[in-house]
Amino acid sequence: MADSRTFTHRPALDSRGLQDSFGPEVTPYQRIEQQPFEVYSEPPCFDRIAKEAPEVVQHPAGEPPLTTTRQPPRRKVLLFAIPAVLVILGVALGLGLGLGLKRGGATAPPTSSASPTSHIPSRSQSSSTSASPTSAAPSAPVVTSGTHGLAANSCTFQTPRTHLASQDTRFTQYCFTDWPNGSEAADGKGRVRDLRRATVYTFEACMDECVAYNRGVARGAPTCQAVTYNSNLTSIIEEGRQGGNCFLKNKKAVNIQGSAESASAAIAL
Repeated sequence: MADSRTFTHRPALDSRGLQDSFGPEVTPYQRIEQQPFEVYSEPPCFDRIAKEAPEVVQHPAGEPPLTTTRQPPRRKVLLFAIPAVLVILGVALGLGLGLGLKRGGATAPPTSSASPTSHIPSRSQSSSTSASPTSAAPSAPVVTSGTHGLAANSCTFQTPRTHLASQDTRFTQYCFTDWPNGSEAADGKGRVRDLRRATVYTFEACMDECVAYNRGVARGAPTCQAVTYNSNLTSIIEEGRQGGNCFLKNKKAVNIQGSAESASAAIAL
């Protein structure tokens, strides 16, 4: 509200009661009114600053504007990389363990030390009837009597060897070899014939049978010069009905591949 008070200035008087001519000029009473305060309706200055648009900085001509590339925090990269590395290590360890177990099972030694044998019967026979193979158990112990099972067979080498039989008779042994009855003679003169058949339980006993046969042979009769032995008694005797598993022969025959149970020998000249 305006102040309505009035101020009056009166000139000073001298001792004579006269007014000083160069004193202040006397003016009539004036009324001074004070203007009311102006009320602003605009928002505060900090509100105006917040609403103002950002200042655009002009770059000089020919100068490329400055660009800023926001780099991702390394911490986030590490957080994603650690689980991935753990997963890869887990898979690698699992594969290595599986392959190691599989390889160990594949290379495990067999529980049975007995070598597998085939069951092809000897072709040494007096007729055209061939003996049928049987399935004798390879792990069964060797038999020393009867006509069933597998007898011993010491002929398991690849190259021929010399054996000294009874009465200092030397034989040359041929393993896995068969000299069938009626096959071609090794010297090319005629055919091989079976002279006698016996049941024995070792290859050495079969060669001794040949020596014993020659001791009792009649003068001028054919002598035993070779033998063929088969340790599979079941196949040769029970099923093949060969009458024995040791075949005494008048000549050495041309070598024919036999079974693992067969072996042949000829008297060394």
